[in-house]
Amino acid sequence: MLSLPNEAAEEDADDLSLSGRRRGLARRFVVGAVVVVGMSLTLAALSFTSGLDGLLGSRNPQTSGTKVAVVPTSQRPGADGPTAGVITTSTRPAAESPTGRPTGATAVSIETPGIGSTPPTGTPQPTASSSTPTTLPIATPRVTATAPDVRPTGRILFSSNRRNESSSDERDIYLVRPNGSGLERLTAEFGYDGQPSWAPTGQRIAFVSERTSVRQVWVMDTDGGHPEQLTEGADPSNNPDWAPGGTVIAYAHGSDDDAEIWTMSPDGSNRQRLTRNDRADAAPAWSPAGDKIIFMGKQGRHWQIYLMNADGSDVRQITSDPSHHRYPRFLPDGRRIVYNTLTDSDDPEVGQIYIANEDGTRIRQLTTQSQGRNGRPFPSPDGRYIAFNSDRRSDNFEIYMMRPDGSEPRRLTFKVGNDFEPAWSP
Repeated sequence: MLSLPNEAAEEDADDLSLSGRRRGLARRFVVGAVVVVGMSLTLAALSFTSGLDGLLGSRNPQTSGTKVAVVPTSQRPGADGPTAGVITTSTRPAAESPTGRPTGATAVSIETPGIGSTPPTGTPQPTASSSTPTTLPIATPRVTATAPDVRPTGRILFSSNRRNESSSDERDIYLVRPNGSGLERLTAEFGYDGQPSWAPTGQRIAFVSERTSVRQVWVMDTDGGHPEQLTEGADPSNNPDWAPGGTVIAYAHGSDDDAEIWTMSPDGSNRQRLTRNDRADAAPAWSPAGDKIIFMGKQGRHWQIYLMNADGSDVRQITSDPSHHRYPRFLPDGRRIVYNTLTDSDDPEVGQIYIANEDGTRIRQLTTQSQGRNGRPFPSPDGRYIAFNSDRRSDNFEIYMMRPDGSEPRRLTFKVGNDFEPAWSP
């Protein structure tokens, strides 16, 4: 606080000259002016600080996010004197945003001149006594994440006659990784072993074998060990497919002209017949939810695609145009299916791969005749790829994979002989 001089003492001094009295009056005028100016600046600073707080709102300086702070220059450590306003930045530790995500916060400080500097015209200035900067959070930019291009994982089963390429009926079951490495042969029996299907656990494999003269459904370990026969009889059984829960296997049982869709337990018990009609039904495949089965049925000249509930009820025909539609499978989204077509040629392998909604709408062709003969599509568990067999680059069939839009085809097997019937592991 400023102290005023003792005016009475000055007036009672007998030896005070006229010039001394004038100097005293001048000093009193200067002191009074300084007091007035100081009070005005103080009031202006208080008004400015109050207005700024009202505009920006009261904020906790510990709140995460990017900050803008107004700080008097005179408060800066090492400040040599009044200077113009300066913008500085500082980085705060990461904190959680209101959404719970950490944010690397950067603080931006705007320093203002202290008393004695020349402020911009009409701009009120805070005094050097200001202690806490007022902060304004700046919204952290929203970043849209892009899903990475995940490479396919798991393993792919397939059947091949590469051990005896002169006979298409002598096949073994093989295993390969989606990048073409890790090739293994799982069976080496005389005759046909094919149509492999993974258990949902990935620890057992169902397949078809004629090692007992008639094609029947078997199961084995993933290394080919402990084979067990599940079906028997004079009529063949084909196309096993595990239900998502792993407690049921669907399959086709009967001759080529009157086969029907059946289900059984993984040990061969509890057999139930699902279809009863005058056409041949084959190649059942479960929906991801396990509540539906899609299959192919032949009534008349062509195979068509059908859909039914898991108990065999509500059978609906999906395709009807005059060509073969075979080996349908659901994509993991449960809304779309893939299948291959056949022309009216006597060659059973001539055809292309299509994708469509489960009701048969929005059909789109994925492969073309210029890419050879393509069939047996099997989606990966994440739906990013489709494995299939094709002869597009050689006279024999090999295992390929592609995207669900038909792009990025890649060849997985390279061997004399024909590779068929890929099945992707869970």
